[in-house]
Amino acid sequence: MTKPLAVTQGDLSLSVCLDWVHLKGDTAGFVEADRLLGLCFGESEERRGRHFYRRGLRYEGGAELHWEHPEKADDCLIVLSGGALSSLESGEAWELVKALRRAGFTGCTRLDVALDLRGDDVRLVELISESCYRGELCGAKRWKPDPDFCGRRVCELMVRLGRRGNVGSGRYARVYDKGLETKTAGANQWQRFEVEYTGQVAAFALAMLLESERDGMARMVVDPRVESKTCWEDQAVAMALGAFDFREVTGSRELGRRPRVSWWAAFVGQVECVRVKAAKPVARSLKATARWVRKCVAPTLVSMMRRSGRSLMEVLTDLVGSVEAVPSVLRASVFQYECQVLAQKVSVVDGGG
Repeated sequence: MTKPLAVTQGDLSLSVCLDWVHLKGDTAGFVEADRLLGLCFGESEERRGRHFYRRGLRYEGGAELHWEHPEKADDCLIVLSGGALSSLESGEAWELVKALRRAGFTGCTRLDVALDLRGDDVRLVELISESCYRGELCGAKRWKPDPDFCGRRVCELMVRLGRRGNVGSGRYARVYDKGLETKTAGANQWQRFEVEYTGQVAAFALAMLLESERDGMARMVVDPRVESKTCWEDQAVAMALGAFDFREVTGSRELGRRPRVSWWAAFVGQVECVRVKAAKPVARSLKATARWVRKCVAPTLVSMMRRSGRSLMEVLTDLVGSVEAVPSVLRASVFQYECQVLAQKVSVVDGGG
């Protein structure tokens, strides 16, 4: 596997693994998913579901399988947590994800890629923190130092890059001392750069890993020296290092005119970094908009009307007031609706004539 250059005074070893995965499928693949999870994580016990699901199975090794979503009856969710995946080798975790996809769990809503740096004096957390204070962070508007590491006081410092959830970009990172967290190593001997992809970005990230492996298998036909099993790992390293960047503050807003800071350039080395992005929103058709309103909006509005005794227009006015702009993804729906209304008016006029 291609390795970035060291950020340590001594030798540095780098490894990559999947640290957290959420996969979605339907009930048709439930039995096979349960079998695969049982083989990897042991016996299961039914518990109350999480992530809005009513029912769930939790396996001895920490994996979870949830079903019976109140709005999506056929949906199932598999949660492979960091604790569960840590019991598997990196290659085993990757093979499990592929097997679950073959069982029908092809959707991915979260994918964490972790780079583990081991050495005698690893200073990645310190260097990233200092660069953030100098304003050299690129690819995220916010960062946060966490000296107490979630209040557990087991790590001198954790640095968080970006924002999580719907308010973020789908890319979020944690950089911390894994040796101190797990109490298995001293300070600066094992540090982790952990990138969390969510939503559409997670789906694209997993697709890129799968594609890189297919490309590796194709290259094996031409060159037997190529190891396809490491191709997804190389891609994972490129994606993790491409999630964020650190560049000199020159006053220019164009990244191309801002050289990388020396320590980050040395760390990245010859790796061709890949930044995973979500696709631009696709214009929603009138039919899709109507289906969304009927399924997600109308039931709540009707309930509010009944409870308050107010009319639909009164409820809408209370909720949103006046709307000045239409989001770009809905403009196509609005245009189609206007055309339909105009066609109906023309039809009425023609019929009356």
